[in-house]
Amino acid sequence: MGSSNGLRLAICAICIASAACQEDGEYYYGPYDVNPEEGDLFEGDIVLEKSLKNAVMGTHRLWPNGVVPYEIDPAANYGAFELSRIQKAIDDYNRFTCIRWINRTTEKSYVQFIRGTGCSSSVGRSSASRSQRISLSRSCFSHGAIVHEMMHALGFYHEQSRADRDDYVTIMYANIEPGKENNFKKYSPSQVQTLGAPYDYGSLMHYGKYSFSKNAKATIVPKDPKAWIGQRSGLSTIDKYKINKLYNCTGFTGTLPPLTTPMTTTTTALPPNRIFKGPFSCNFDKDTCSFTQDVNDDQDWTRFTGKAPSAGVTGPTADHTNGTGHYMYYEASRHGVGDVASLRSPGIDLPGTVCLEFWYYMFGHTLGQLDVYTAVNGNETNIFVAKGSKGNRWLLAQEQLNFTDVTQLVFKATRGNGDFSDIAIDDISVQAGKCITPTVMAINGPFHCDFERDCGFTQSSEDDFDWSRHRGKTASANTGPNGDHANGKGYYMYTEVSGSLKAGNRASMATPPINLSGKVCISFRYHMYGNSVGELNVYTSRNNSSKTRVFAFSKNQGNVWKYAQTAYQFTAPTQVIFEGVRGANYDGDIAIDDIHVVPGDCPAPPSTSAPTTTRPTTRPTSATAPPSTSAPTTTRPTTRPTSATAPPSTSAPTTTRPTTRPTSATVKPAVISAATTTRPAVTTQKAVVSTVRPTILTAPFTCNFDKNVCGFTQSSSDQFDWTRHQGNTSSPKTGPSKDHTTGSGYYMYIEASSPQRPNHTAIIHSPTINIKGKSCISYWFHMYGGSMGRLTVSVLIGSKRNVLFTTTGDKGNMWIPKRHTWAFDVPAKIEFQAICGPYYASDIAIDDVSVTSGPCPVIAVTTVRPPQTTKAPVVLSGAFNCNFDKDTCGFTQDKSDTFDWTRQNRTTSSANTGPMTDHTTKADGHYMYIETSNPRQPNDAARLISPVLTMQGQVCINYWYHMYGFAVGAFNVFILSGGKKTALLNLRGNMGNQWRQGQSNWVFTAPTQLVFEAIRGSSYTGDIAIDDISVNPGPCPSVAPTTTMKPKAIVLNCDFSKDLCGFVQSTTDNLDWLRNSGSTPSSGTGPTADHTTGTGNYLFIETSGKATNDSALITSPNLNVTGTICVSFWYHMYGAEMGSLKVYRDTGVVRSPIMVLSGNKGNKWLQAAVTLTNVQPTYKVAFQAIRGRNYRSDVAIDDISITKGTCSGGSALIG
Repeated sequence: MGSSNGLRLAICAICIASAACQEDGEYYYGPYDVNPEEGDLFEGDIVLEKSLKNAVMGTHRLWPNGVVPYEIDPAANYGAFELSRIQKAIDDYNRFTCIRWINRTTEKSYVQFIRGTGCSSSVGRSSASRSQRISLSRSCFSHGAIVHEMMHALGFYHEQSRADRDDYVTIMYANIEPGKENNFKKYSPSQVQTLGAPYDYGSLMHYGKYSFSKNAKATIVPKDPKAWIGQRSGLSTIDKYKINKLYNCTGFTGTLPPLTTPMTTTTTALPPNRIFKGPFSCNFDKDTCSFTQDVNDDQDWTRFTGKAPSAGVTGPTADHTNGTGHYMYYEASRHGVGDVASLRSPGIDLPGTVCLEFWYYMFGHTLGQLDVYTAVNGNETNIFVAKGSKGNRWLLAQEQLNFTDVTQLVFKATRGNGDFSDIAIDDISVQAGKCITPTVMAINGPFHCDFERDCGFTQSSEDDFDWSRHRGKTASANTGPNGDHANGKGYYMYTEVSGSLKAGNRASMATPPINLSGKVCISFRYHMYGNSVGELNVYTSRNNSSKTRVFAFSKNQGNVWKYAQTAYQFTAPTQVIFEGVRGANYDGDIAIDDIHVVPGDCPAPPSTSAPTTTRPTTRPTSATAPPSTSAPTTTRPTTRPTSATAPPSTSAPTTTRPTTRPTSATVKPAVISAATTTRPAVTTQKAVVSTVRPTILTAPFTCNFDKNVCGFTQSSSDQFDWTRHQGNTSSPKTGPSKDHTTGSGYYMYIEASSPQRPNHTAIIHSPTINIKGKSCISYWFHMYGGSMGRLTVSVLIGSKRNVLFTTTGDKGNMWIPKRHTWAFDVPAKIEFQAICGPYYASDIAIDDVSVTSGPCPVIAVTTVRPPQTTKAPVVLSGAFNCNFDKDTCGFTQDKSDTFDWTRQNRTTSSANTGPMTDHTTKADGHYMYIETSNPRQPNDAARLISPVLTMQGQVCINYWYHMYGFAVGAFNVFILSGGKKTALLNLRGNMGNQWRQGQSNWVFTAPTQLVFEAIRGSSYTGDIAIDDISVNPGPCPSVAPTTTMKPKAIVLNCDFSKDLCGFVQSTTDNLDWLRNSGSTPSSGTGPTADHTTGTGNYLFIETSGKATNDSALITSPNLNVTGTICVSFWYHMYGAEMGSLKVYRDTGVVRSPIMVLSGNKGNKWLQAAVTLTNVQPTYKVAFQAIRGRNYRSDVAIDDISITKGTCSGGSALIG
């Protein structure tokens, strides 16, 4: 592949450079391999001239005097974080070598840092008269990756290219991707200089063990079994030596220890107070035990206590020692892929055989890696490595070592490809003598495990990752179960295959030895759902001898728990081993539950055609007959009664005939069947299929389903039945939690889980109702779920269906009333038809069905609200504090609004909006919130009014609010005093899933009330909540005292709903900002709606058909204000090739940037704010959007607000 300067390209990847590296459109980088791939490059990331086929051998390829001029390509649009990373790499060279990277002025030969599509560099100085490039894409900003490419530019090839490499490593050509073999080329001594240095396994320039692997097997195997290759932390000691040797840095006096020969490294002596003689132990409860942070890494470890900031998705909930102490913790948020945090112990003087023990915690689906090294005289040796998520628990590591000198332990945490990469360590111990392996005690008698407790399973130390104990849904979409097998609320074990894992990686765990003899039955439930499911293998092993495989499953088995059992002959204590094998991609989670090993033959297995909820099979034969009892079964009868007078039969459980033959005399065939549920089992009663002549009733007819089904009958022309039920349905995030009538009664619903399929229909008919004239048909319905289907209600006269009502879509977690006036002239039935949506979250329910004489009364929406009573407001004379845990503290609902606030504990009823807990207790306390589901409409308002507060003078008003959801509307706080309402706070839009504090000083001069107003946004995902409201005498501790805090003066406020608000397009740019409503024209970029209401307007740039770096500039009118202002706005930057958004202060003479935003921020509106000082009346604010590399770079802005004073929160301050 040629280019204008005769260069040919190649790149080395931090992940294995193969198809397996790419998951769901993103590259998942492991911490130790090569740098992200860019085309067909030589040796992975080297840009070579065609005439140059060896390493740097002559001085013409070196940078004169070790000085490297460089510049940053302006088109790269590097952000502050990326620029700081480049600077940190430059600082390393300036610190450890005589090389000096300087800002280019007029030099013709220089390095230019560009944003390419990967990481790459030339080797050495390519020309004396032109520039050369170091390409750094967004995936290249780990510290080691940048330093690596810069070392290429100084003149260095990869370490494994040396002539003597075969003495140190073995290249496994059979495992290398076809066409990538050139990356493992070896050079002769005449081609590559070694500079007299020994082979360096620890070099930053060495490939990793799995580089360019085609099958997840090693491509480079060190001959030293203790060697660890492919580090990307920074320059090794020998790397530093070779750079200084190549550039003849004889006078270099930096902090690099002097090297007398390339074979040895001087010892950095530890001070006596950092050497522990004898055994060493540390639980971090008192201090850090003289552990120190390395200065050459990217981040630091933190001493921490209690629940980690992201506990539940990553990080521990408490320390290991006693649950109340401290631990050391690496927080992965806001850091880069491959970042390293290194923690170094004091020196340990304990010669001889020692046992190192420590506990570590690695939980999170984007986890990176934990490495542990011993360091002696500056030389580090890797002794432990753990990759990927190990489950939500502390794990013990043991390593038996031989200390020959004072030794330090080095714990290095490497960030994975996302924020869910927190790592923790605790209880570190080094004791004299051999390690004692914990004894696994045998279990006498049957073995049962549902994972609700510790069942004694042990994780293998010879696999690639661990099984994880979990409850609820797994972390990845479209794979794994939604809950355990038993009831959906308990625990199960599963393999989390996201992150840096590779195809073929294995997780293995074993039961304790089970001491049974003779014939036993092994049974369990398993779940294998996802497009990339690998394998589940089950083995038995006696006395740690060889394994015998008794089960093997592979590929996608559907989103259902399945059952497996087999008979086996035990002749000695035996372990059952479960092995999960990762498939090609992240959507391949495998789960197991309810494991039983019991003596005797296996019983008949559960049915293969069971529905997804387990129900007793008592079914009433009519509306008046008592139910008959049949033998336990979970299957719906496959035939309906043939006679109206014949009672239902009593049938035995259905069984599945084995489909495999015995493999030996001692092993019976495994029996596999679909489980009785994909989610929690429930106790419920199947609705009746009438076996008697239909009942004809005279109105009025009413039914709340509390006693029976009131003569309703199932249709014989549908695919499944309605179910009479009490309490929660079996599936999370769909269906009601209680009936409508009393909250403790029954209702009818459809269970949309497997074996139901999309568009499966359930139809139920009322008894025939004989009524004349106009009548009112009334019922309540419930349609809550993210994949909701359709409900249709009809009047059925003979075979003629007259549709009264049909609706589809999620209506929120609430019962909704419906009434229809119908003129009956002949007997008729009421038909309820429910159709399943595309997924299980489409349960539909009905309750309180009635038919009464006369037309339906006209009712307003407000009749759904609780009845209001007129009460005099509560009057309080002292301080006011309310957390809503006991009651509403005298707050009253405003009767002039549209709907009411609701007192709530735990989560709100709708997904992706509202808080999970109250603010006070973070658990079971209460708060007030607005429920924005149907029948609420956009701009509906709810106002909550405090008691009358009669305090006088300075007070502190404090409250907490929660505004989370895509369609959050507005939240306002007012002061009501003397008949005058004054705004205290005005907020709008999604503020994230967290409680935020509001606090203001105010002066009370008359009886005063607080008014909390919430306005519904464009959709149901707009719940707003408040908690912990207090009004106390005196100034607020965190707000400067003031006589009166008035609302900030508004300089400019624009949501573009009417016009451009005086903003003016530039005439010297390439593009214009466009005012738009709804989605932008291009897919995969731009917003789908404005930020303000979801139905309004915003500004955006349309980048289709435009050129890279084309820009659009729009400028505000004169601000007409002096002093300090806050510029706040919402922006949307979604697209794979996103460019940048720049905000300027325009003085009329010069335009200076005050904020730069670059790159894909995801499909969401985000808020930014910046404080400007020394503003003059003629100043303006300008917004410039710059196109990225293709059309997927639309930038949008909305809700621009400029107010006097400083911005609240952590905004920048621009002078």
